[in-house]
Amino acid sequence: MLYLQPGATEAGEAMIRDALTAQDVPPAVRTRAEEFLAAADNRNQRLRFSGSISSGLISDSNANSAPTDSSATIIVTDEADTSAFLQASGRLTYDLGFQAGHQFVLDASYYKRFYDEFSELDLDRIALSTGVDLNLGPPGGRPTQLSLRIDGNIVWRDSEKYLTEIGPSATLRTVIDQKTSAQISAFFRDQDFIPTTVVTANDSRDGDIAGASLRLDRTISERASAFAVLSGFDKNADAPFEAYTQVALSAGYAVSIDPPISFGSDPWVLRLNARIARNSYDGPDPLFLPDVTRRDTIKSI
Repeated sequence: MLYLQPGATEAGEAMIRDALTAQDVPPAVRTRAEEFLAAADNRNQRLRFSGSISSGLISDSNANSAPTDSSATIIVTDEADTSAFLQASGRLTYDLGFQAGHQFVLDASYYKRFYDEFSELDLDRIALSTGVDLNLGPPGGRPTQLSLRIDGNIVWRDSEKYLTEIGPSATLRTVIDQKTSAQISAFFRDQDFIPTTVVTANDSRDGDIAGASLRLDRTISERASAFAVLSGFDKNADAPFEAYTQVALSAGYAVSIDPPISFGSDPWVLRLNARIARNSYDGPDPLFLPDVTRRDTIKSI
């Protein structure tokens, strides 16, 4: 199945069709293989559109990002809150007509997160990304794809414009074996923070952010897969207490099911993801603990 990813569609189809010539292929396997071939035929269309919708709940033990110290000198202490998120995304791809299968890509997404108590933290984000996918692997060899993008985001907090950012990114994907693939990504974004009613000094966060990640995907069965991601980034800002470094580890499990309603030919996918991240700030916040450099641990599922 990994060979049916962009850059190796023809190789993947050839392997499956060759396997189906055997007389002893079990009926269930043959049916599943024919589903893969139908999905590959759909991918081979020159102009394609795909989309997804996801939602979930997040429990945050320190939603207002305040220090845990209970000293009388602290004006604000940490408080827990629960939030929910909704995300919708779409992708438009156009085959550029090269034998290797290079394509133009346009991605768009909308993300909304709203809190139970701290409504001033409510977030809306619109993201756009455009660029090309270049298939580098030799015909019949290990599929390798390089994706080059220009990414842009606009963020609102509690319905007020909060942040705009833009910058390049690159991702290299390759197949390790018939069940395992890997990808390495890197990005850079220039950030412009806008003062809001709640955060009047928001522009002290102005700066840039750069990071990288390593992801491994593993096929467990015909309908199940798992992944793990190690990532990190460095955020620079005008104020040292707004600059920080993050290291994060994510993992997930996905299962595909037959569509419960007749809508398209692709199966539906159920995913369970978990993530833990550690933020280390460059300097202390003079408003709270001027002698203590902040550290945050973030967990989500």
